[in-house]
Amino acid sequence: MTKIDDKELFTYLDDEKLNFTEKDRKQTFDKIYYKQHAQTDRKYPFAPIAGSLLVICIMLALFIPGLKDAIQQPASENSDMTYSVLIMGNSEEDRHMRRTNIHILLTYNKSNNSMKLLSLPRDTYVKIFNSQREVIVQDKLLHASAYNSTIKPVMQTVSHYLQVPIDYYAIVSEDKILSQLEIDRKQLIYKEPSFSDIQTLLNESETDIPSEIFEELQKVKNGVGTVEVVNISDGLQLQYKNNLVYQTVDEHTLNNTSEILNQHLEGQIKE
Repeated sequence: MTKIDDKELFTYLDDEKLNFTEKDRKQTFDKIYYKQHAQTDRKYPFAPIAGSLLVICIMLALFIPGLKDAIQQPASENSDMTYSVLIMGNSEEDRHMRRTNIHILLTYNKSNNSMKLLSLPRDTYVKIFNSQREVIVQDKLLHASAYNSTIKPVMQTVSHYLQVPIDYYAIVSEDKILSQLEIDRKQLIYKEPSFSDIQTLLNESETDIPSEIFEELQKVKNGVGTVEVVNISDGLQLQYKNNLVYQTVDEHTLNNTSEILNQHLEGQIKE
């Protein structure tokens, strides 16, 4: 093989006549264009993926609110719907002092239009929660609302004591409750009210029950809906702390009551 040194090579190239045709020019520009875009793609290899992710995020942002609304729709379309309501009553004087004298837990099972009612004495010794779901003090149930600026912590307080979930609240004047229901001096219901009595109380209450659920409940005829009072009077005990008198419910009665109410919410029946 003949070896050509660098000097000879460049002399040879200089002697040659190079013709740069239109076809050559097009091929050259095409190569430059391809090279530039190839470098851009290598510089931003994730650009297509990022673009796709951006489109997906936008679609989710538009879709999720609708999905959330669908999930939070009232369960009234479900034939097995159950829920619970804490009915609270206070007098004009207590309203200014932010106290509630009457606390009635209502559980409702739509499958057979049945209600169960449990009333707790205002002096029941309970752990009182705040809006952060933290226990802040142990005191009479009467004072639970005085420690908080909203109703939710009172619901949490009763829910924790009875170990029963509470979905909604209803605040009614104490006079209205006393005239509609027969309640003794311990703030306990001792006679089963009619279904329409409860409907009337809820109808005149300040409540957060969703309108669809509320209207459906009001449509139940008195002869169809049933009401049963869960009586805890036999399990009540007096407790003395710091020269104050409290009431407590013995553990057996409390556990049995919790089971009855939870099974009612689950659609089961416990005698």
